[in-house]
Amino acid sequence: MQLRLKSGRRRAVVIAALAAGLLGVGAGVAAAATTGHSGTSITRVSVLTQNAAALYTGTAWTNVGSVGVYAGPGQFIDARFTAETACYGATSGWCSVRILIDGVEAEPAVGTDFAFDDAGTATGWESHSVERVRSVTTSGTHTVTVQATEIGGLTNRLDDWTLTAMAVAL
Repeated sequence: MQLRLKSGRRRAVVIAALAAGLLGVGAGVAAAATTGHSGTSITRVSVLTQNAAALYTGTAWTNVGSVGVYAGPGQFIDARFTAETACYGATSGWCSVRILIDGVEAEPAVGTDFAFDDAGTATGWESHSVERVRSVTTSGTHTVTVQATEIGGLTNRLDDWTLTAMAVAL
């Protein structure tokens, strides 16, 4: 049996089908949540560096380093962590880092779902980075902390790192 539609109706059915496909309707596709942050100027910058290698093992989050940056209400903090890294000791899994601002994971907050590095070798050093943001509601010095963990029985080696925190005015 062949379905015949008038030209205008056929066009509407095709457009609706294309729109549903683009939106992921009925396809079981989860939509990603996006959050925008926009500012006019950087009001403060704090930087912390470390040039000695440290090893992090175990699945508990462990502090790597912290820096304070002054920000006022309505501003947001943009924090970036870069490091030489090696993630090794097992054939699968990954090493993760996260950035906390005043003890709360900055956006996007994904916990161990962020792979800073994946399983490799102890001499497979690479440079990696992560950047996160969070709005603040109070004036004062806000604490920005980087933490490390691993998934899969690995060693997370971080060396020659820099933590930069910038307060951005709206």
